Amino acid sequence: MPDRNWSAERVRANFRLDAFSGLMAGVYIGVIAAFLPVVVRRMGGSTTDVALVVAGPFIGHLFSPVFGYLLARFAPVRITAVTAVAGRLVFLIGVLVVTTPFALALVSVTMWVISIANMASYATLMQGIYPDSERASAMGKVRVGVSIASIASATLAGLFIDQVSATIVFAVAAAIAIPGGIAFGRIRHDPLLVDHFNAPNSFVGYMTALQWGAAIIAYYAWGKIIDRGSSLRLTVLNTALVLLMPLGYLLAPNMYFLLPVAIVAGVTNAGGDITFFTNVVQLAPRDRIGDYAVAQSSLMGVRGTIAPFAAAAFLSEYAPQTVMIVAMGFMVIGLVIMDRVVRGVAAPAPLLEVVPA
Repeated sequence: MPDRNWSAERVRANFRLDAFSGLMAGVYIGVIAAFLPVVVRRMGGSTTDVALVVAGPFIGHLFSPVFGYLLARFAPVRITAVTAVAGRLVFLIGVLVVTTPFALALVSVTMWVISIANMASYATLMQGIYPDSERASAMGKVRVGVSIASIASATLAGLFIDQVSATIVFAVAAAIAIPGGIAFGRIRHDPLLVDHFNAPNSFVGYMTALQWGAAIIAYYAWGKIIDRGSSLRLTVLNTALVLLMPLGYLLAPNMYFLLPVAIVAGVTNAGGDITFFTNVVQLAPRDRIGDYAVAQSSLMGVRGTIAPFAAAAFLSEYAPQTVMIVAMGFMVIGLVIMDRVVRGVAAPAPLLEVVPA
């Protein structure tokens, strides 16, 4: 079955939207990248204020694992568009309101954190909307447009910024870029379920309802099991159950066989959600539970950010089924390691034999 995301008509339409969005982003980036550090310094900002402005994009990347994890369940088109528009709106309002260089630097950092929050979603879309044979060329052309727009906007801003307030120049650049973010939201991208199984939207809705219904029951059941036993052992069981999901997608002959997969998804999502916290409580010292929770959250964010890029790289070279089998192999390895760790934690401490003097 041909991939509807990669039909010639849809690829052309998506490319036009991607290119327009890129041009608008280029206008915006060209202005703020060139002049924001200069303006902050001329406002009387310290070297620390300037450093904060320069570090803004990198601070955004630093937080991207957190947002990659938190936003993973949402549609990538919507996430990419909303964060782009939100970041530009924050900057537009901020430059019109703030009056100190430090406040302007903070507005810049906030804008970058919001804008780069879509990193995982954007990478997923690039894999999904362009076929393997055209992806690099299409992305390259878009970025050529971004560069040309940046050059033009920086040149024009240099002429106007001496004649009018820098605040106005920044606000205009942000306002011009907002339609680009809105346009990106019109990109058409269907999940794998719809493409591979040709499932109608109503069936996707039924699957989602079934998944959440199973999760409601599972939350109650998992809670009782954990209170009477071990959260760590439940994690091993839950991880084993997760293996049924990719296996179900690989073996399902039609969409109706995915209904049991939806039930498994609901059960395992509920188990993973609860044990995320109960494992920390069971393992961490009482005075360091917060530290352990943050460490675990950070690691999950790193995993959630790396996974889409790794998947995109593999999917550009191998069939989805092959990638899924490889992923299952890693899951099995992780399950074995987790089982051994849990057995080690649960095992009683060895008795030391006292040697007579």
